[in-house]
Amino acid sequence: VNTVSVEEIRFTCQRSSQTMEAAETDKKRRVEKILADGGLEVADIVIIVIYFIVVITVGFLASKYSRRGSVSGFFLASRNMHWLPVGASLFSSNIGSEHLIGLAGSGAASGVAIATYEMNA
Repeated sequence: VNTVSVEEIRFTCQRSSQTMEAAETDKKRRVEKILADGGLEVADIVIIVIYFIVVITVGFLASKYSRRGSVSGFFLASRNMHWLPVGASLFSSNIGSEHLIGLAGSGAASGVAIATYEMNA
C-alpha cells in the first residue's frame, strides 16, 4: 500500500498551481503581443478571405439552382428539403450565446434541475 504524506500533497498542489499560473501568464503575453502588433498575420487573412469566397460561392450556387417562382418555392424550398438542415436551422436559431450563459448561471444557482427542464422543453 502506497502512503502519501501531507507534504507531498501540498507540494503537488503548489506545483500544479504554479503551472496553471505560468500558463495563464503565457496566454496573457500572447494576447498582449497580438494586440501590440496591431493585426492579423498573413495566414489569418488568407483563411478569412477563403471563408468568404466559399460562403459567397455557396450562396450564388444556391440562388442559381433554387426555384423561387412561387411562394411555396421561395419560403418552403418547394417542399423538397431534407430534415437535417431544417433541424440545424431551428436549433441554431433557438440556441444563442446568451442562452448558454443563462443556462450556466441557472445551473450554478439551482443545480442540475435546469438541465432536465431544458431537455424536456
